[in-house]
Amino acid sequence: MNKLYHSFCAFSYKGGELCSNINQTIEDMASSVVGDIDWDELFDCCADDEKFSDMSDEEFFSLTCVQLLDMLDDQTLKDIAYNKFYPGNTYAFDTCSDSEVYTTDEKGKLVEVNIIEEPGFMEAFKKALRKDAEWTDNYRKKDE
Repeated sequence: MNKLYHSFCAFSYKGGELCSNINQTIEDMASSVVGDIDWDELFDCCADDEKFSDMSDEEFFSLTCVQLLDMLDDQTLKDIAYNKFYPGNTYAFDTCSDSEVYTTDEKGKLVEVNIIEEPGFMEAFKKALRKDAEWTDNYRKKDE
């Protein structure tokens, strides 16, 4: 049986609306965070990174999403996922609080986990991110 996860966070909307996603697989959890990725924002964040210092701004911003993704190392990808699940807003001061993610132990009790550290999460995240990058590139080609 697949391990299931349950995530909870609060939105500042209407004074603290609770959001819950229950009975999610690791792939579901990875896909949910990829849906929050803004590629233009990601390009802006990566533009000043050392690994792109030998590229002109024109070269960098002409990369496709897939090309950018292929140039990002594992730690950067891990940081992106971490910042989406745990943005540093304990009480939803900005838009959304940090997520609390739970799974069940062998006795059936809920235990809190860091989803980023769960086995298989980063592989599922990379796969979902690549699919989203390909979709975004295709969408942008049609828009030209």
